[in-house]
Amino acid sequence: MPAEAWWWTPAPGSINPIAGLVRHIGGSSTRLWLYATGEDVGEELRAQGPLEMAIDHADPEGVLQLCLERLRVVGEGLKAYDLNDLEVVRHVGRKQVPVRSVLIIQHLLEHGHAHAGQIIVGRKLWDSGLGRPI
Repeated sequence: MPAEAWWWTPAPGSINPIAGLVRHIGGSSTRLWLYATGEDVGEELRAQGPLEMAIDHADPEGVLQLCLERLRVVGEGLKAYDLNDLEVVRHVGRKQVPVRSVLIIQHLLEHGHAHAGQIIVGRKLWDSGLGRPI
């Protein structure tokens, strides 16, 4: 896929660019994993959330590599996760909402899956030439 396709959107403000979705999957998966395990998310990582979808034309390769690295860490954590901790209540977000770890992990998986579907649709729209000169 050409670099320009990563940040293209046929409807700015309503359809997210592929690179933004990729960046968001990595970031949100990391944040959710840290919440699920009771680790500190940290202000820097938390602050990235609202900016992940922003069209900033960052290098697609860098965006992809950061996502893959974050997903690798989450994947390793999931493989080593102690299933006895599924019912442990963790506190999520600035408001520290109490949530069982199992529900955070479920959301992590569903959230990434939903955005992966958006990436597929975005790629199909790009390939179709919709909203751009071919």
